[in-house]
Amino acid sequence: MATSSNYTSLVARAPTPIALPLRIFGQDVSYISQIAIGASGKKFNVLADSGSAEFWVLSEESEQLGSHNGIGPKSSSTFHVDDENDKWGTEYEDEATVTGFIADDKLTIGGVSLDAMPFGVAETITGVLVQAFEDGIMGFAPSVHAVTNSPTPIEAFAEKSLIPARISGWRLSRLADGGRGGEVMLGGTNAAKFDASTLIEVANVDTTDHFWQVGVSTVKIDDQTVVPTALKATMDTGASDIRANPAVVEALLAKIPGEEEEEGGDFVLPCDTQSKLAFTIGGKEWNVDPRDLALDAGLDDNMCLSHISGDPDLAEDEIVLGATFLKNVYLSLNLDTNKIGLAEPK
Repeated sequence: MATSSNYTSLVARAPTPIALPLRIFGQDVSYISQIAIGASGKKFNVLADSGSAEFWVLSEESEQLGSHNGIGPKSSSTFHVDDENDKWGTEYEDEATVTGFIADDKLTIGGVSLDAMPFGVAETITGVLVQAFEDGIMGFAPSVHAVTNSPTPIEAFAEKSLIPARISGWRLSRLADGGRGGEVMLGGTNAAKFDASTLIEVANVDTTDHFWQVGVSTVKIDDQTVVPTALKATMDTGASDIRANPAVVEALLAKIPGEEEEEGGDFVLPCDTQSKLAFTIGGKEWNVDPRDLALDAGLDDNMCLSHISGDPDLAEDEIVLGATFLKNVYLSLNLDTNKIGLAEPK
């Protein structure tokens, strides 16, 4: 007896990186991505933050919800809490705090979904978070010390083979250039966003497993070496400026013509400064566009707030490189190799 059969070949589709657009809020102050949480795919605007490992959004029951989106059982039938009395909270470097509890729910990023993703549900927020645009924060730092005791979204997606690797690639756009093209890629890097011939990779020098840090051998202003000793620089997409110990900041700003210190301790610069700031990382000088050094805050006499600020909590060998620096590079963070990549952006 003759038979005929139709055979269907099922080939597992290899995971591909997820390109997530980054939207600018304010004058290059925050870089926001949109994700979805819950069975109905409720949208949340979250700060994409390489400087922390916490992932949280506001509770739908928070008294501080205002115009923000919140999550909870009213919003999602798949929202799950083991014990709402098991409190969670975290504090950021700027002393802003978040308190609430831990839940899990379906998380969707760029159309790719993961069930039962743990995250913090914020009932109370303080500090700069109260006036912030975002509904929460999505961290990209190593999760070893995350207060939620859970993987970050990029780690969780890689663990479930939803993306090919625990790598994130960052292109921060600039409002002065139209504000378009900002992106964080989960699972790889976007070759269309950087000049591959300029790419360097350096080891993460952080010994605490908290941050992404590189070694900076020199810092220059207008080709003059201002900081000749080595620094540890934290790559922080959640920070808008460059922060360092006040002694380091004073040494840097003293080399910028027209710099002044205000009564409250803030520094101001001419809005049209042409001074060139450069950091030597991995044997290569990385320049900061002069437009990124000054923030127009409506001051008189063509003066702007300095985007280089002092932080007494930082040691003299520490510096935080936020958007002021990161707009000038393509950044890759590789959890699999514990390496950081920098390249000239396109």
